[in-house]
Amino acid sequence: MGNYKQIENGSNSLRERVLQVSAAFMVPSGISRIDAWPPLEKKITAAVSGRKEIKVDFSLYLKIAASLCIIALAALTLYNLQEVHVLTGSGEHKLISLPDHSTVLLNAGSTLQYNTFLFAFTRKIHFRGEGIFSIVKGSRFKVFSQHGVVEVLGTKFNVRSRRNAYEVSCLEGKVKVTSLENTSPVILTAGLSTALENKKLKPAVAFKSEIIAWKNGEFYFDNSPLSEVLETLELQYDIRIHFDDSTTRSYSGYFTAINLDEALKLVCLPLDLEYEVLIQKEVKISNKK
Repeated sequence: MGNYKQIENGSNSLRERVLQVSAAFMVPSGISRIDAWPPLEKKITAAVSGRKEIKVDFSLYLKIAASLCIIALAALTLYNLQEVHVLTGSGEHKLISLPDHSTVLLNAGSTLQYNTFLFAFTRKIHFRGEGIFSIVKGSRFKVFSQHGVVEVLGTKFNVRSRRNAYEVSCLEGKVKVTSLENTSPVILTAGLSTALENKKLKPAVAFKSEIIAWKNGEFYFDNSPLSEVLETLELQYDIRIHFDDSTTRSYSGYFTAINLDEALKLVCLPLDLEYEVLIQKEVKISNKK
């Protein structure tokens, strides 16, 4: 019953309001429609003009959008200015100092890339080639290459990441190596190394000190693919080797980066191969006739 009275009261109020508004625009009795229209028009105009008009200033939004674009462009420019690319040419070794005072000794034909701005928050670099890393203690340090990732806190290690070859050797401390094929990581301590074989990391094994002899211009190989040996010759002597041989060969031995003729003899003679220096920086290797 109470709800019914509330509804009834609400209906009466609405009815009264409608009648009140209608009365304001009623034509008085005894006046023709033509004579009544001018004052009625004034009332309608006054009622319409009394409404509040809301205006939206779109220029403010355009200014905000332009400011955001300028900030984004400035941030992108600053980011690009902080990009560091290091490249070593054939026969060149280079010692690089990183923002945290870690160092990398780069072998010939190696590249290293990082962003100094991001490096302050996360120590990571992108690397290809071969290098000896001496990392100072601090937050986790990551070395990304086309074959895998090396993670350390502070240690010394050698990374070789070329074409299909990937090998990591721990010289001091401890490192974690993960293949990009998402295989189980391999933990290395001082004196141990791992390499990629059939897209999987081999278990950790001891390595010989000759593995980092490259820093002294000496290159040792133990049953290594001949293609890898010839690639090393090309990088160290800045030459191009032509060798048409479909057979798979391995090489065990060494050469230095001092004398090209001597290096070619040390590689070719044990494999019963012969070589010919065609023109400057061009060498042809073939089977002995």
